[in-house]
Amino acid sequence: MFLNKGLGENDNWLLICYVGSEYSAFWKVLIMRILVTGAYGFIGAQVVATLRAAQHVVVCGVRDVFQAKKRFPDLEMIPCDFKQDTSSGIWLQRLKNIDAVVNCVGILHSRDPKIITAVHYQTPRALFEACASQNKKIIHISALGVDEGVDTLYAQTKLALEKYLKNLKGNWVVLRPSLVYGSGSFGGTSLFRALAALPFIIPIVGKGKQMFQPIHIRDVAKTIRIVVEEPAISRQTINVVGPEAVSLEKLLLLLRNWLGFGKAKILHIPLTLIKPIAYLGNWLQDIPINTTSYKMLSYSNIADPDFFMKTVGFKPHSIFQNLVENPSSTQDRWHARLYFLNPLLRISLGLLWIISGLIPLLAIPHQEGFTLLQKVSLSGIWGKFAFYTSTVIDLLLGIATLMNYKIKCVGSIQLCLILFYTIFISILLPEYWLDPFGSIVKNIPVLIATLIMMALSEAR
Repeated sequence: MFLNKGLGENDNWLLICYVGSEYSAFWKVLIMRILVTGAYGFIGAQVVATLRAAQHVVVCGVRDVFQAKKRFPDLEMIPCDFKQDTSSGIWLQRLKNIDAVVNCVGILHSRDPKIITAVHYQTPRALFEACASQNKKIIHISALGVDEGVDTLYAQTKLALEKYLKNLKGNWVVLRPSLVYGSGSFGGTSLFRALAALPFIIPIVGKGKQMFQPIHIRDVAKTIRIVVEEPAISRQTINVVGPEAVSLEKLLLLLRNWLGFGKAKILHIPLTLIKPIAYLGNWLQDIPINTTSYKMLSYSNIADPDFFMKTVGFKPHSIFQNLVENPSSTQDRWHARLYFLNPLLRISLGLLWIISGLIPLLAIPHQEGFTLLQKVSLSGIWGKFAFYTSTVIDLLLGIATLMNYKIKCVGSIQLCLILFYTIFISILLPEYWLDPFGSIVKNIPVLIATLIMMALSEAR
Protein backbone atom coordinates (compact mmCIF):
# COMPACT_ATOMS: atom_id res chain seq x y z
CA MET A 1 0.00 0.00 0.00
CA PHE A 2 1.05 3.61 -0.43
CA LEU A 3 1.43 5.91 2.58
CA ASN A 4 2.10 9.62 2.60
CA LYS A 5 1.21 10.44 6.21
CA GLY A 6 3.58 12.91 7.76
CA LEU A 7 5.03 14.10 4.50
CA GLY A 8 4.90 17.74 3.48
CA GLU A 9 2.55 18.83 0.74
CA ASN A 10 5.46 19.66 -1.56
CA ASP A 11 7.62 16.63 -0.74
CA ASN A 12 8.24 14.50 -3.80
CA TRP A 13 8.56 11.29 -1.80
CA LEU A 14 6.61 8.07 -2.09
CA LEU A 15 6.71 5.73 0.90
CA ILE A 16 6.07 2.16 -0.13
CA CYS A 17 5.22 -0.49 2.43
CA TYR A 18 5.49 -4.14 1.47
CA VAL A 19 4.40 -6.83 3.94
CA GLY A 20 5.34 -10.40 3.11
CA SER A 21 4.59 -13.67 4.88
CA GLU A 22 8.01 -13.78 6.53
CA TYR A 23 9.23 -10.19 6.58
CA SER A 24 8.32 -6.58 5.99
CA ALA A 25 10.42 -3.80 4.50
CA PHE A 26 10.16 -0.11 3.87
CA TRP A 27 11.58 1.85 0.95
CA LYS A 28 11.67 5.56 0.49
CA VAL A 29 11.66 6.29 -3.24
CA LEU A 30 12.26 9.73 -4.61
CA ILE A 31 9.68 10.69 -7.21
CA MET A 32 11.16 13.15 -9.70
CA ARG A 33 9.76 15.39 -12.41
CA ILE A 34 11.91 14.63 -15.43
CA LEU A 35 11.95 16.51 -18.72
CA VAL A 36 12.73 14.21 -21.65
CA THR A 37 13.60 16.13 -24.80
CA GLY A 38 13.15 14.19 -28.01
CA ALA A 39 10.49 12.12 -26.22
CA TYR A 40 8.92 11.04 -29.50
CA GLY A 41 12.10 9.47 -30.89
CA PHE A 42 13.39 5.88 -30.87
CA ILE A 43 15.36 6.21 -27.62
CA GLY A 44 13.24 8.98 -26.11
CA ALA A 45 9.97 7.02 -26.28
CA GLN A 46 11.51 4.05 -24.47
CA VAL A 47 13.01 6.36 -21.85
CA VAL A 48 9.57 7.86 -21.24
CA ALA A 49 8.05 4.39 -20.77
CA THR A 50 10.83 3.25 -18.42
CA LEU A 51 10.70 6.36 -16.23
CA ARG A 52 6.92 6.16 -16.00
CA ALA A 53 7.15 2.51 -14.94
CA ALA A 54 9.45 3.67 -12.12
CA GLN A 55 6.66 6.05 -10.99
CA HIS A 56 8.48 9.23 -12.03
CA VAL A 57 6.54 12.17 -13.45
CA VAL A 58 7.62 12.59 -17.07
CA VAL A 59 7.33 15.84 -19.00
CA CYS A 60 7.82 15.51 -22.76
CA GLY A 61 9.82 18.12 -24.63
CA VAL A 62 8.77 17.80 -28.27
CA ARG A 63 8.55 19.90 -31.41
CA ASP A 64 5.18 18.54 -32.56
CA VAL A 65 2.91 18.52 -29.51
CA PHE A 66 -0.09 17.41 -31.57
CA GLN A 67 1.62 14.22 -32.74
CA ALA A 68 3.19 13.51 -29.35
CA LYS A 69 -0.20 13.83 -27.63
CA LYS A 70 -1.50 11.02 -29.82
CA ARG A 71 1.19 8.74 -28.40
CA PHE A 72 1.27 10.04 -24.82
CA PRO A 73 -2.21 11.54 -24.28
CA ASP A 74 -1.90 11.68 -20.48
CA LEU A 75 1.54 13.31 -20.25
CA GLU A 76 2.45 16.97 -19.88
CA MET A 77 4.03 18.49 -23.00
CA ILE A 78 6.48 21.34 -23.40
CA PRO A 79 6.79 22.60 -27.00
CA CYS A 80 10.43 23.11 -27.97
CA ASP A 81 12.32 23.31 -31.24
CA PHE A 82 16.01 22.47 -31.13
CA LYS A 83 16.50 24.18 -34.49
CA GLN A 84 15.84 27.60 -32.99
CA ASP A 85 15.62 27.53 -29.16
CA THR A 86 19.27 28.54 -28.80
CA SER A 87 18.88 31.01 -25.90
CA SER A 88 19.14 29.84 -22.28
CA GLY A 89 16.45 32.36 -21.33
CA ILE A 90 13.90 30.37 -23.33
CA TRP A 91 14.59 27.29 -21.18
CA LEU A 92 14.53 28.90 -17.73
CA GLN A 93 10.73 29.04 -17.52
CA ARG A 94 10.37 25.56 -19.05
CA LEU A 95 12.56 24.08 -16.31
CA LYS A 96 10.30 25.30 -13.51
CA ASN A 97 9.51 22.37 -11.16
CA ILE A 98 11.78 20.05 -13.19
CA ASP A 99 14.31 17.95 -11.22
CA ALA A 100 16.30 16.41 -14.08
CA VAL A 101 16.62 16.65 -17.86
CA VAL A 102 17.29 13.77 -20.26
CA ASN A 103 18.31 15.03 -23.70
CA CYS A 104 17.60 12.44 -26.41
CA VAL A 105 17.55 14.84 -29.38
CA GLY A 106 19.85 14.13 -32.32
CA ILE A 107 19.93 13.98 -36.11
CA LEU A 108 22.44 12.14 -38.27
CA HIS A 109 22.32 14.40 -41.31
CA SER A 110 20.71 17.54 -42.70
CA ARG A 111 21.08 19.45 -45.96
CA ASP A 112 21.58 22.57 -43.85
CA PRO A 113 24.72 22.44 -41.63
CA LYS A 114 23.26 25.19 -39.44
CA ILE A 115 20.49 22.82 -38.36
CA ILE A 116 22.95 20.16 -37.15
CA THR A 117 24.95 22.80 -35.27
CA ALA A 118 21.81 24.15 -33.61
CA VAL A 119 20.38 20.74 -32.72
CA HIS A 120 23.62 19.17 -31.45
CA TYR A 121 25.38 22.14 -29.90
CA GLN A 122 23.74 25.56 -29.66
CA THR A 123 20.33 24.56 -28.29
CA PRO A 124 21.48 21.84 -25.86
CA ARG A 125 24.20 24.19 -24.63
CA ALA A 126 21.52 26.79 -23.86
CA LEU A 127 19.40 24.10 -22.17
CA PHE A 128 22.30 22.83 -20.05
CA GLU A 129 23.33 26.36 -19.09
CA ALA A 130 19.79 26.92 -17.79
CA CYS A 131 19.90 23.56 -15.99
CA ALA A 132 23.19 24.40 -14.26
CA SER A 133 21.85 27.76 -13.09
CA GLN A 134 18.92 25.99 -11.41
CA ASN A 135 20.85 22.92 -10.17
CA LYS A 136 19.02 20.42 -12.40
CA LYS A 137 20.64 17.08 -13.14
CA ILE A 138 21.60 16.68 -16.82
CA ILE A 139 21.71 13.36 -18.67
CA HIS A 140 22.87 13.83 -22.24
CA ILE A 141 22.69 11.05 -24.84
CA SER A 142 25.68 11.34 -27.14
CA ALA A 143 27.14 8.53 -29.28
CA LEU A 144 30.10 6.20 -29.11
CA GLY A 145 32.67 7.02 -31.78
CA VAL A 146 32.29 10.81 -31.87
CA ASP A 147 35.98 11.30 -31.20
CA GLU A 148 38.73 13.58 -32.42
CA GLY A 149 39.62 12.86 -36.03
CA VAL A 150 36.12 11.75 -37.10
CA ASP A 151 35.49 14.12 -39.99
CA THR A 152 31.72 14.64 -39.87
CA LEU A 153 29.71 17.59 -38.63
CA TYR A 154 27.61 15.10 -36.65
CA ALA A 155 30.66 13.95 -34.68
CA GLN A 156 32.23 17.38 -34.36
CA THR A 157 29.11 19.02 -32.91
CA LYS A 158 28.45 16.10 -30.56
CA LEU A 159 32.05 16.24 -29.33
CA ALA A 160 31.96 20.01 -28.90
CA LEU A 161 28.93 19.70 -26.63
CA GLU A 162 30.64 17.00 -24.55
CA LYS A 163 33.63 19.31 -24.06
CA TYR A 164 31.30 22.11 -23.02
CA LEU A 165 29.61 19.90 -20.41
CA LYS A 166 32.95 18.85 -18.93
CA ASN A 167 33.69 22.51 -18.17
CA LEU A 168 30.20 23.21 -16.85
CA LYS A 169 29.82 23.61 -13.09
CA GLY A 170 26.81 21.39 -12.68
CA ASN A 171 25.50 17.86 -12.19
CA TRP A 172 25.83 16.15 -15.56
CA VAL A 173 26.34 12.70 -17.08
CA VAL A 174 27.15 11.95 -20.73
CA LEU A 175 26.03 8.56 -22.03
CA ARG A 176 27.61 7.30 -25.26
CA PRO A 177 25.74 4.25 -26.55
CA SER A 178 27.04 1.96 -29.26
CA LEU A 179 24.59 0.60 -31.84
CA VAL A 180 21.13 0.63 -30.21
CA TYR A 181 18.58 -1.94 -31.32
CA GLY A 182 15.19 -3.08 -30.10
CA SER A 183 11.76 -4.44 -30.97
CA GLY A 184 11.38 -1.50 -33.32
CA SER A 185 14.26 -0.01 -35.23
CA PHE A 186 15.52 3.31 -36.45
CA GLY A 187 18.60 4.69 -38.22
CA GLY A 188 21.51 2.27 -38.37
CA THR A 189 19.61 -0.72 -37.03
CA SER A 190 16.93 -0.30 -39.71
CA LEU A 191 19.61 -0.13 -42.39
CA PHE A 192 21.36 -3.26 -41.11
CA ARG A 193 18.07 -5.18 -40.98
CA ALA A 194 17.28 -4.12 -44.54
CA LEU A 195 20.72 -5.20 -45.81
CA ALA A 196 20.30 -8.55 -44.08
CA ALA A 197 16.89 -9.04 -45.69
CA LEU A 198 17.90 -8.54 -49.34
CA PRO A 199 17.29 -11.55 -51.58
CA PHE A 200 20.24 -13.82 -52.47
CA ILE A 201 23.02 -11.42 -51.37
CA ILE A 202 24.06 -9.37 -48.36
CA PRO A 203 26.03 -6.31 -49.51
CA ILE A 204 28.61 -5.22 -46.94
CA VAL A 205 30.42 -1.91 -47.08
CA GLY A 206 34.17 -2.46 -46.99
CA LYS A 207 35.57 -5.66 -45.51
CA GLY A 208 32.86 -5.95 -42.89
CA LYS A 209 35.36 -6.04 -40.03
CA GLN A 210 34.06 -2.88 -38.34
CA MET A 211 33.21 -3.80 -34.75
CA PHE A 212 30.07 -2.91 -32.77
CA GLN A 213 28.82 -3.64 -29.26
CA PRO A 214 25.07 -3.58 -29.81
CA ILE A 215 22.93 -2.76 -26.79
CA HIS A 216 19.19 -3.21 -26.48
CA ILE A 217 17.01 -0.13 -26.19
CA ARG A 218 15.56 -1.41 -22.89
CA ASP A 219 19.06 -1.62 -21.39
CA VAL A 220 19.79 1.93 -22.57
CA ALA A 221 16.58 3.20 -20.95
CA LYS A 222 17.33 1.24 -17.76
CA THR A 223 20.77 2.84 -17.65
CA ILE A 224 19.21 6.30 -17.97
CA ARG A 225 16.77 5.57 -15.14
CA ILE A 226 19.61 4.42 -12.85
CA VAL A 227 21.72 7.48 -13.71
CA VAL A 228 18.76 9.80 -13.03
CA GLU A 229 18.03 8.22 -9.66
CA GLU A 230 21.59 7.70 -8.38
CA PRO A 231 23.15 10.92 -6.99
CA ALA A 232 26.61 9.32 -6.89
CA ILE A 233 26.68 9.02 -10.69
CA SER A 234 27.67 12.54 -11.62
CA ARG A 235 30.14 14.40 -13.85
CA GLN A 236 31.03 11.25 -15.79
CA THR A 237 31.14 10.11 -19.40
CA ILE A 238 29.94 6.53 -19.69
CA ASN A 239 30.23 4.32 -22.78
CA VAL A 240 26.95 2.38 -22.89
CA VAL A 241 27.82 -0.88 -24.64
CA GLY A 242 26.74 -4.48 -24.84
CA PRO A 243 28.90 -7.19 -23.22
CA GLU A 244 30.14 -8.64 -26.53
CA ALA A 245 31.65 -7.11 -29.66
CA VAL A 246 30.51 -8.30 -33.07
CA SER A 247 31.76 -7.48 -36.57
CA LEU A 248 29.48 -5.87 -39.14
CA GLU A 249 29.52 -9.05 -41.24
CA LYS A 250 28.62 -11.24 -38.27
CA LEU A 251 25.89 -8.81 -37.22
CA LEU A 252 24.21 -8.92 -40.63
CA LEU A 253 24.32 -12.72 -40.67
CA LEU A 254 22.78 -12.82 -37.19
CA LEU A 255 20.00 -10.48 -38.28
CA ARG A 256 19.28 -12.54 -41.40
CA ASN A 257 18.94 -15.71 -39.34
CA TRP A 258 16.75 -13.86 -36.85
CA LEU A 259 14.47 -12.61 -39.63
CA GLY A 260 14.12 -16.19 -40.86
CA PHE A 261 15.42 -15.70 -44.39
CA GLY A 262 17.48 -18.27 -46.26
CA LYS A 263 21.22 -18.29 -46.81
CA ALA A 264 22.77 -15.54 -48.89
CA LYS A 265 26.17 -14.76 -50.32
CA ILE A 266 28.26 -11.97 -48.87
CA LEU A 267 29.10 -9.23 -51.38
CA HIS A 268 31.86 -6.86 -50.24
CA ILE A 269 31.53 -3.37 -51.73
CA PRO A 270 34.53 -1.00 -51.57
CA LEU A 271 33.86 2.23 -49.70
CA THR A 272 34.90 4.23 -52.76
CA LEU A 273 31.95 2.84 -54.72
CA ILE A 274 29.53 3.91 -52.00
CA LYS A 275 30.76 7.51 -52.00
CA PRO A 276 28.73 8.74 -55.05
CA ILE A 277 25.56 7.19 -53.59
CA ALA A 278 26.32 8.90 -50.28
CA TYR A 279 26.46 12.32 -51.97
CA LEU A 280 23.12 11.60 -53.66
CA GLY A 281 21.70 10.62 -50.27
CA ASN A 282 22.60 14.06 -48.92
CA TRP A 283 19.84 15.51 -51.11
CA LEU A 284 17.32 12.68 -51.28
CA GLN A 285 16.54 12.67 -47.58
CA ASP A 286 15.33 9.12 -46.94
CA ILE A 287 18.04 7.30 -48.89
CA PRO A 288 19.75 5.43 -46.02
CA ILE A 289 23.31 6.21 -47.11
CA ASN A 290 24.71 9.74 -46.88
CA THR A 291 28.17 11.17 -46.37
CA THR A 292 27.83 11.07 -42.58
CA SER A 293 26.83 7.39 -42.38
CA TYR A 294 29.41 6.58 -45.08
CA LYS A 295 32.23 8.07 -43.01
CA MET A 296 30.96 6.61 -39.73
CA LEU A 297 31.07 3.11 -41.28
CA SER A 298 34.83 3.52 -41.56
CA TYR A 299 35.22 3.39 -37.76
CA SER A 300 34.67 0.65 -35.19
CA ASN A 301 32.23 1.30 -32.37
CA ILE A 302 33.47 -0.53 -29.27
CA ALA A 303 34.56 0.19 -25.69
CA ASP A 304 35.43 -1.67 -22.49
CA PRO A 305 32.08 -2.74 -20.93
CA ASP A 306 33.47 -3.31 -17.39
CA PHE A 307 33.35 0.34 -16.28
CA PHE A 308 29.82 0.69 -17.63
CA MET A 309 28.52 -2.44 -15.88
CA LYS A 310 30.26 -1.54 -12.60
CA THR A 311 28.81 1.98 -12.65
CA VAL A 312 25.19 1.04 -13.36
CA GLY A 313 25.21 -2.24 -11.43
CA PHE A 314 23.84 -4.62 -14.04
CA LYS A 315 25.01 -6.62 -17.04
CA PRO A 316 23.08 -5.95 -20.26
CA HIS A 317 22.00 -8.86 -22.42
CA SER A 318 24.11 -9.68 -25.46
CA ILE A 319 22.60 -9.35 -28.91
CA PHE A 320 22.84 -13.14 -29.30
CA GLN A 321 20.71 -13.65 -26.19
CA ASN A 322 18.17 -10.98 -27.11
CA LEU A 323 17.64 -12.31 -30.63
CA VAL A 324 17.07 -15.84 -29.28
CA GLU A 325 14.65 -14.65 -26.62
CA ASN A 326 12.73 -12.28 -28.92
CA PRO A 327 11.90 -13.99 -32.24
CA SER A 328 11.13 -11.79 -35.22
CA SER A 329 7.54 -11.07 -36.20
CA THR A 330 5.85 -10.67 -39.57
CA GLN A 331 6.03 -6.91 -39.05
CA ASP A 332 9.81 -7.11 -38.57
CA ARG A 333 10.16 -8.88 -41.91
CA TRP A 334 7.83 -6.39 -43.61
CA HIS A 335 9.81 -3.45 -42.30
CA ALA A 336 13.14 -4.96 -43.34
CA ARG A 337 12.00 -5.59 -46.91
CA LEU A 338 10.12 -2.32 -47.31
CA TYR A 339 13.07 -0.24 -46.10
CA PHE A 340 14.70 0.07 -49.54
CA LEU A 341 11.41 -0.14 -51.44
CA ASN A 342 10.06 2.92 -49.65
CA PRO A 343 12.48 5.47 -51.18
CA LEU A 344 12.24 3.71 -54.56
CA LEU A 345 8.46 4.10 -54.45
CA ARG A 346 8.75 7.78 -53.59
CA ILE A 347 11.36 8.44 -56.30
CA SER A 348 9.33 6.62 -58.95
CA LEU A 349 6.17 8.56 -58.08
CA GLY A 350 8.15 11.81 -58.10
CA LEU A 351 9.51 11.04 -61.57
CA LEU A 352 6.01 10.10 -62.74
CA TRP A 353 4.69 13.54 -61.80
CA ILE A 354 7.69 15.33 -63.33
CA ILE A 355 7.38 13.42 -66.61
CA SER A 356 3.62 14.02 -66.62
CA GLY A 357 4.36 17.73 -66.42
CA LEU A 358 7.10 17.70 -69.06
CA ILE A 359 5.47 15.56 -71.76
CA PRO A 360 2.62 18.00 -72.54
CA LEU A 361 5.22 20.73 -73.06
CA LEU A 362 7.14 18.78 -75.70
CA ALA A 363 6.76 19.86 -79.31
CA ILE A 364 4.89 16.83 -80.68
CA PRO A 365 2.09 16.34 -78.10
CA HIS A 366 1.83 20.02 -77.29
CA GLN A 367 -1.09 20.64 -79.64
CA GLU A 368 -2.82 17.46 -78.49
CA GLY A 369 -3.09 18.92 -75.00
CA PHE A 370 -4.98 21.94 -76.31
CA THR A 371 -7.16 19.66 -78.46
CA LEU A 372 -8.12 17.63 -75.38
CA LEU A 373 -9.07 20.80 -73.48
CA GLN A 374 -11.15 22.01 -76.45
CA LYS A 375 -13.21 18.81 -76.17
CA VAL A 376 -14.34 19.93 -72.73
CA SER A 377 -15.01 23.50 -73.89
CA LEU A 378 -11.76 24.97 -72.58
CA SER A 379 -10.19 27.02 -75.35
CA GLY A 380 -8.52 30.35 -75.90
CA ILE A 381 -6.92 32.04 -72.91
CA TRP A 382 -8.72 29.79 -70.41
CA GLY A 383 -7.51 26.70 -72.23
CA LYS A 384 -3.91 27.95 -72.15
CA PHE A 385 -4.25 28.86 -68.48
CA ALA A 386 -5.53 25.37 -67.58
CA PHE A 387 -2.86 23.71 -69.71
CA TYR A 388 0.15 25.53 -68.30
CA THR A 389 -1.18 25.57 -64.73
CA SER A 390 -1.64 21.80 -64.69
CA THR A 391 1.85 21.16 -66.07
CA VAL A 392 3.47 23.50 -63.52
CA ILE A 393 1.56 21.86 -60.66
CA ASP A 394 2.66 18.40 -61.84
CA LEU A 395 6.29 19.53 -62.00
CA LEU A 396 6.20 21.11 -58.54
CA LEU A 397 4.56 18.07 -56.96
CA GLY A 398 7.13 15.80 -58.61
CA ILE A 399 10.08 17.86 -57.38
CA ALA A 400 8.63 18.05 -53.84
CA THR A 401 8.18 14.27 -53.82
CA LEU A 402 11.74 13.66 -54.99
CA MET A 403 13.05 15.99 -52.28
CA ASN A 404 10.92 14.25 -49.64
CA TYR A 405 9.33 17.57 -48.72
CA LYS A 406 6.26 17.28 -46.45
CA ILE A 407 5.26 14.00 -48.05
CA LYS A 408 1.92 13.64 -46.30
CA CYS A 409 0.83 17.10 -47.41
CA VAL A 410 2.18 16.66 -50.96
CA GLY A 411 0.64 13.18 -51.17
CA SER A 412 -2.75 14.55 -50.11
CA ILE A 413 -2.62 17.13 -52.91
CA GLN A 414 -1.67 14.39 -55.37
CA LEU A 415 -4.62 12.26 -54.26
CA CYS A 416 -7.02 15.17 -54.70
CA LEU A 417 -5.67 15.98 -58.18
CA ILE A 418 -5.79 12.36 -59.34
CA LEU A 419 -9.37 12.04 -58.12
CA PHE A 420 -10.28 15.37 -59.74
CA TYR A 421 -8.71 14.40 -63.08
CA THR A 422 -10.36 10.97 -62.97
CA ILE A 423 -13.85 12.25 -62.13
CA PHE A 424 -13.54 15.18 -64.57
CA ILE A 425 -12.57 12.91 -67.48
CA SER A 426 -15.10 10.22 -66.49
CA ILE A 427 -17.93 12.73 -66.76
CA LEU A 428 -16.86 14.69 -69.83
CA LEU A 429 -14.74 12.14 -71.74
CA PRO A 430 -15.86 8.66 -70.56
CA GLU A 431 -14.45 7.03 -73.70
CA TYR A 432 -10.94 7.48 -72.27
CA TRP A 433 -11.63 4.55 -69.92
CA LEU A 434 -11.41 2.37 -73.03
CA ASP A 435 -8.05 3.80 -74.09
CA PRO A 436 -5.88 0.79 -75.14
CA PHE A 437 -2.93 2.17 -73.10
CA GLY A 438 -5.07 2.46 -69.96
CA SER A 439 -4.39 6.17 -69.46
CA ILE A 440 -7.24 6.50 -66.92
CA VAL A 441 -7.24 2.97 -65.50
CA LYS A 442 -3.63 3.53 -64.38
CA ASN A 443 -4.86 6.19 -61.97
CA ILE A 444 -6.16 3.44 -59.68
CA PRO A 445 -2.77 1.82 -58.87
CA VAL A 446 -1.18 5.29 -58.70
CA LEU A 447 -3.75 6.24 -56.05
CA ILE A 448 -2.93 3.12 -54.03
CA ALA A 449 0.83 3.66 -54.45
CA THR A 450 0.46 7.24 -53.20
CA LEU A 451 -1.44 6.07 -50.13
CA ILE A 452 1.33 3.52 -49.42
CA MET A 453 4.00 6.22 -49.83
CA MET A 454 2.19 8.43 -47.32
CA ALA A 455 1.78 5.54 -44.86
CA LEU A 456 5.52 4.74 -45.05
CA SER A 457 6.59 8.38 -44.71
CA GLU A 458 6.54 8.26 -40.91
CA ALA A 459 10.08 7.26 -39.99
CA ARG A 460 9.53 7.07 -36.23
